[in-house]
Amino acid sequence: MFQRYIQLIMVIVVTLVWYVFPVIATDYASTTFIIRDPAIGEGGVHHATSTNFQLRSTVGGVEAIGESSSTNFIVKSGFQYYDDTGPDVSGAVVNDGLGADIDEQSSLNTIQANWSGFSDPESGLRDTDTYNFAIRRLIDGYYWNSGTTSWQSGESWTATTTTSININPLYLRTSYTYYVSVKAYNNLDIASDAVDSDGVQVIETLSFSLSSFSVQFNNLNPANSYTDTAYTTTTVTTNAYNGYIITAWETAPMTHQGNSFFIIADWTGTNAAPSTWIGNCTSNSECGFGYTTNDNTLSGGTADRFTNGGPNYAGFTQTGEGDPVADHTDKIDGSTGELSSDEVVISYKISTNATQAAGTYSTTIIYIATAEY
Repeated sequence: MFQRYIQLIMVIVVTLVWYVFPVIATDYASTTFIIRDPAIGEGGVHHATSTNFQLRSTVGGVEAIGESSSTNFIVKSGFQYYDDTGPDVSGAVVNDGLGADIDEQSSLNTIQANWSGFSDPESGLRDTDTYNFAIRRLIDGYYWNSGTTSWQSGESWTATTTTSININPLYLRTSYTYYVSVKAYNNLDIASDAVDSDGVQVIETLSFSLSSFSVQFNNLNPANSYTDTAYTTTTVTTNAYNGYIITAWETAPMTHQGNSFFIIADWTGTNAAPSTWIGNCTSNSECGFGYTTNDNTLSGGTADRFTNGGPNYAGFTQTGEGDPVADHTDKIDGSTGELSSDEVVISYKISTNATQAAGTYSTTIIYIATAEY
C-alpha cells in the first residue's frame, strides 16, 4: 500500500518598510543667536549629500563649524550670532551748542546740542527714533520735562532721528551747569549707554549805571528856607538768579570845602529805622543831610520802611559796605527772562539854618551794585 504524503509548503513573505520622516528645516532662535535652516539628525548631526557636495550641520554645545566644499563652491554652515549689547559709544561725543562744544551761553531759555560717533556694526542703528536725549542739571540730576515745562526728579527722555537739538523754551538760571545726555538704539531696539556733554552755564551779567556822577543843590538861602532836594536814579540790568542789591555809604559828613571844621550833620534816622522829615531846619529844627528811596520792597528791614507814611529819611552810614538803598530779590530765570533796566530813585535832602557857615559843602557817596547769583 502506498502512503501519500501531502506537504503544505507555506511561504510567508514579510515585508518591512521603513518610513523616514524628514526633519523640516526652520529657524531656531534665542536672545543671542539664530540657526538658519538646520537639518537635525540623530546625535545632532545630519549629512546631506549629493554627488557634488556634502553639507554638515552641528547643533549642541560645540560651535558649529561644518564646512562643505567642491571644486566649484564652498558652503559654510553654523550659528548666526546677533550682538545682544547696545550700540558702541566708544567714539561717541555730545557737544553743547550747535557746533564745536561751548561752556557758556547767554540765553536763559534755550539749550542746543549736537552729537556724533554712535555705531552698531552688528545690527546697525535703527532708521527712526534713532536717539533719545535728555536735558539735565548737574546740581541735583533733575530732568527737564518739555510737556510740563518744569524740572523733575524722574527721567524724561525724548526720541529724535536727528543728531542735533535746539530746545526752547526751558527755564535755566545762572550758577547751574546743564548738560545733554544721548543714547542710541540699534535694530534690535537695544539702547546704548548714555553719553553726556560736559555741560554749559549761563553767563552771569550785571550792568549798573547812575543818572549822574554828581548832584548839586541850589544855594541855601532864606527864599528856600535853607533847604533843598536832589536825586540820583540807579539803573540795573542783570540775569542773576537772586537779583541784585545796591548799597551806599558816604566817605565823610557834608564838609565845608574851605574849612573842614564846619560840617552839616547827617539826618538822625537810620536805614533800618528811617524817620519822617517833612519840615526844615529854620521852622522845625529838622536839620541835616539825608536820603530816601522809592524802593518799597527794600531788604534789610521792613520792606516799605522808606515809603510807608513817608517821606522817611536816613543818614548815610560811613562804615563798611553801606546800607541797602535799592534791590530786586524776585527770582530770575528762563520763565521771567533777565531783569532789564530796573530803576530806583534815591532822593537827597539838605537843610540848615541861617547861622550855618556860608560856603561850598560836599561829600562823596559810594554806590555798590552786587549781583546775587
